[in-house]
Amino acid sequence: MRYFTASVVLAGLASLANAAAVDNVYQRDAALSVTLVKIGNAEVKATIKNVGAKSLKLMKYGTIFDDEAPIEKLTVSTAESKIPFEGVLRSIKTTDLTEDVFYLLEAGATYETTIDAAAVHTLETGKYSVVASGALPYAEVGSTMLSGDAVAYKSNVVDLDVDGEEAKKSKKAVLAIAERTVLQTGCTAAQRTATVNGLSKRVILKRVTVVSMMC
Repeated sequence: MRYFTASVVLAGLASLANAAAVDNVYQRDAALSVTLVKIGNAEVKATIKNVGAKSLKLMKYGTIFDDEAPIEKLTVSTAESKIPFEGVLRSIKTTDLTEDVFYLLEAGATYETTIDAAAVHTLETGKYSVVASGALPYAEVGSTMLSGDAVAYKSNVVDLDVDGEEAKKSKKAVLAIAERTVLQTGCTAAQRTATVNGLSKRVILKRVTVVSMMC
């Protein structure tokens, strides 16, 4: 059984968070510069600049450009270990894509976004470090077909001195998404129940994500 979000994204590439994985991904002229700056208790501003000579048509859903779902945009760590991510991993097919799943970053242009680490991680009072790294699938300008390569990136590391009580205010409540779940036909009653129950226990959303299932 496989689970899919209604939005079209590429599984896995958005979650490449360690340097070894990123180093193994094709880098298109090292075209992306990502800079993090602390702006709040557990918040950072990410500035993504296309430092290459060509425009980049980058996958938006499930990546650092995704402004709809609480996906993993930062790796959050203490001196001892990585903090578990508690959001959603979007995944689905990689063909028949539409323009809305891409973000066109012109040569020399920048994209800015605010990321709250406390929204999808449980953070207690203490010191943490955050970094943004991954690999972005892309299509050539004028096309919606993925090239088969990806643009890797890795930001600077930012240290956070987190107030745990403030962090709790950012933590998103688990939504009862069962009523907002769309299941495709062909599923048995038992499969439907298991899917809805599993989703309601696992997924943390800052806004509703419609989920479909193929049995």
